Amino acid sequence: MGYSGLEHPVDSDEAADYISDIVKYIIKMSKVELKNPGNEFNTGGVENVAMFIYHMICPNFDEWEPFLSCNNEFIKLIDLVIKKLEELIERSKSQYDIYFPELSEMDKNEIDDKKGYLYHLNMYKKWLNKIIKMRRKLND
Repeated sequence: MGYSGLEHPVDSDEAADYISDIVKYIIKMSKVELKNPGNEFNTGGVENVAMFIYHMICPNFDEWEPFLSCNNEFIKLIDLVIKKLEELIERSKSQYDIYFPELSEMDKNEIDDKKGYLYHLNMYKKWLNKIIKMRRKLND
């Protein structure tokens, strides 16, 4: 097709190919990152990939959509991230139930820990909801 304008990268074969290559690289690196277990001081791969999608892809979805909706590997990646976020939420909920007795029985450090758990749990849910909304748009 060649060149038909500068309004969007899909207007140029070369620009579209370049962005398609970037999408392939994002998929490749995300698959690697999802295996990163993290630790008590660093976020794990699920959080890192979810944050990237939430902050970098979702807000600009209309610009990315021509390169994502036709990419089955990206769709599989999103499905995997959704699944792993759901598992992370369930794991966080079960840890929350195990580690925190009634609030009145807690000392100050436990209250701070509880706030941290709730903060993380709420962020995971926020990311999940936005990524699910984006995933639905990929089906349209």
